[in-house]
Amino acid sequence: MTHIKNYNLKKVGAEIGLDIDTMEMLLEEFINVMDEEILNLSRSVADSEPEFIKHYAHKMKGAAANMMVDELCALCSEMQNADKNDKALTTRLLTEIESCYGEFKSLIKH
Repeated sequence: MTHIKNYNLKKVGAEIGLDIDTMEMLLEEFINVMDEEILNLSRSVADSEPEFIKHYAHKMKGAAANMMVDELCALCSEMQNADKNDKALTTRLLTEIESCYGEFKSLIKH
C-alpha cells in the first residue's frame, strides 16, 4: 500500500514558481476534479470498461503530476498500464488510489 509521507503546498508552489494563493486555488480545483474522476474510475472498474478505465486513470495521473502528488501519480500510472480485463487487479488498484487520495486530502486539511 502506497502512503503519502508529506505534502507542503507552499514548497510545491515554490518549486513550480507559483505563489501560495495560486496554489490554494489550484489545490481546490484539483480536489474537485479528483473527487469526480475517482467516481468515474470507480464506475468504469465496476462496469469493466477498459477504455474508460484507461481514460480516467490517465487524466488523474496528469492532475496528480501537475500538483506533484507523486504517490498518487504512480498509482494512476499503474492503473493506466494495467491489464484492464483483470478485475481483481483493477479493483485492488482502485482501492489503493482511493486510499492514497484519502490520505492526501486528510494531510492537506491539517
